[in-house]
Amino acid sequence: MLFSTVENEDKAERGHGFSCNPLGNQVRLCKLVTDGPNGFLNIVVDRSGRAAVIQYLVTDSSMKWIEKARELSAEWNLVHQSQPAHSELTASVTRWESENHRWSVQLLRHEVTNHPFEVLLTDADRLGRIADANPSTLWRLANEGIVGRDDLAAAEKYASGAMAKATDSLSTAGLALSRRASGLPRCLPAPGVEIVEGDDMRSGMGPKLAAVAEQVVARMYPGSKLVIGNRKTYLVDSQGAAEEIGLFPNNESPSDDLYAFAVIFPQRAAAANDEANAFKTDIQCRAVGEVVVAHLDRASRAVAELQRMDVDEESLMSVIGSLDFVATRSGHPALEAGYLATYGGSQWSGQLHWIALIALDPLTVLLRVPTAYEKSDADGVMTNGALIAGGERDNDPYGPSIKPSSTTRVSVMDLTNPAAPARRVFLLAGPSGLASGWTLLSQL
Repeated sequence: MLFSTVENEDKAERGHGFSCNPLGNQVRLCKLVTDGPNGFLNIVVDRSGRAAVIQYLVTDSSMKWIEKARELSAEWNLVHQSQPAHSELTASVTRWESENHRWSVQLLRHEVTNHPFEVLLTDADRLGRIADANPSTLWRLANEGIVGRDDLAAAEKYASGAMAKATDSLSTAGLALSRRASGLPRCLPAPGVEIVEGDDMRSGMGPKLAAVAEQVVARMYPGSKLVIGNRKTYLVDSQGAAEEIGLFPNNESPSDDLYAFAVIFPQRAAAANDEANAFKTDIQCRAVGEVVVAHLDRASRAVAELQRMDVDEESLMSVIGSLDFVATRSGHPALEAGYLATYGGSQWSGQLHWIALIALDPLTVLLRVPTAYEKSDADGVMTNGALIAGGERDNDPYGPSIKPSSTTRVSVMDLTNPAAPARRVFLLAGPSGLASGWTLLSQL
C-alpha cells in the first residue's frame, strides 16, 4: 500500500502521524513511536510514495511480543527457509530472502536473552533505485543502521555506476588535500633548548642501543651529534645549538642485526599540530615522524647501512607510539607501527590513530588500518570515537590485512554520542595506494 494510507490510518487511530525528514530526491525517512509493541518504527519512503525499507526497533520484552515474533518467523518460513546472517552487533540474525532476491526480512535477537528486538524488511529494487539516484542517501541510511549489510551490498550492485562516481568524487577531493599537504615545507628546527646533563637516559638505553643511536643520528644529520642527557636526548649542531630529538620507541630484531627507531622533533610536532588546530592554513608546515632502520655489521656491531622513511607522507604531523618487529607469513621480517597523524585545513582539523605494516627491504608501508579518530570543526563541534575496518580479514596475527577500496567500509563508533547507531564511511586509497587519512576524515 501507499505510505500515505498507513499514515492516514495512524492519524485516525492516534491523532498524529509519522515525523518525516527529507533525504533528497523526494526520498523521506519517516519515524513513529509505537506502543503495541513498544518501540520505534522507521520507514524509508521512495519518490513513488512506497516503502523501500521498514525497520521496527522493539523495546518490548513481553511474552505477547515474543510469541508474535515466533508467529512471524513461522509465516516467513512458509515463503523461504531462513538462514543465519552476519551482524556487527551482539546479536543473532535470522534472514529470509525471496527467490528473486527482491524482498528480504531480518529478525535480530539478543544473544544472551534471545529476545527479538529488531525486524528489518527491505525491497531491494526500490532501495537500489534510491542508491542509483543519490548514493549519499544510501550511505546516510547505512550510517543510521537502517540498511543491513546484505541489502547494502545488493543496492550498491544495482547502482554500481552511481556508487563509483560518488566514490571517485570523494577520492578526488581527498587526493587534492593530500597533495597540498605533502607539498608543504617541513617545520623549521627549534634550537635553543638547554641540555640537562645526566646518565639516566643512557643507563635506560643501555650501552649497545646508545652506541647505535649515536651512529644513526650522526649519519642522518651530518655535522651534528646526539647528546644523551638526563631525561631527554638532543641534536646538537656544529655551533653547539641544541634541539630536543626523540628516538622512541625503538626495538631490536630477533636476529640481533637490525635496530628500528622512531624519530621525531617534539617542538616541530607541537608547532604543526597547533597550526592545524587553529586552522592556520597560511603558515602550515609538516612535522615528519620517521621510521629509521639501522643494519649492523655482525662482526664489528657498527652501523653498516641506514634506511629512513616518512611514516605518513600525507599528514601534517605524525608521532609513532609503537614499533615492533614481526614475522610475516612469507617468512620475511617486517615492522608493525602504531602512530598518530594530524590532518586539517581551514574548515576542520583531526587526528587518526593508525596501525601500519612496514616492509624492511626496501623500507615501505605496505598497508595501514585506522583504529580511532578525533575531529573538530571551525564552529567548535568536536567528535571522537573508534574505527572498525570492514571487509574480510584473514585473521593475520602479524598485522592488519584490510586494503582500501571503494567497497571497504569503516564502522564509526561515536564516543561523543554513545547512543547513536554505528556510522559507516568509505576507506579509500590515496595517491600512494594506502588508505587516505584526508578522505576518511572528510567523511566523518
